[in-house]
Amino acid sequence: MGNYKNKIGGRAYQNYSTQSLQKAINDVISKKLTYRDASTRYGVSKSTIQRKLNEKNMLKVGSPNALSNVDEKSLLNGIILSSKLGFPFTSLDIRLLVQSFLNNNGVKDPTFIGNLPGYTWPKHFKNRHKCSEREIS
Repeated sequence: MGNYKNKIGGRAYQNYSTQSLQKAINDVISKKLTYRDASTRYGVSKSTIQRKLNEKNMLKVGSPNALSNVDEKSLLNGIILSSKLGFPFTSLDIRLLVQSFLNNNGVKDPTFIGNLPGYTWPKHFKNRHKCSEREIS
């Protein structure tokens, strides 16, 4: 996995706790505080509180996954089954399997070179599905 560092002066992402955000939202809903007062008290930006209350921009950050959730789940089940039968998959095997799946279904993912996932894709896949190295290989 890459070693990513924030740029100086770059955007600060979620530099507050979920508890402080929830307290700020509750105080604004119960009209104990205004947006601005809740923002200064709890350290959450005013626009964040407004967006959460109006349920705007609630999608995940980043580009969508190459495979749908159903496809990833079936891939995971197949890998685990194969591993239990004594045929474990390596990271390269998983990458080649995904490439084959994408090519057969006519899906072209612009983030993959030649529809082949990168070296870190299997690791992110395992983290997304919270499965151990032992389950898969």
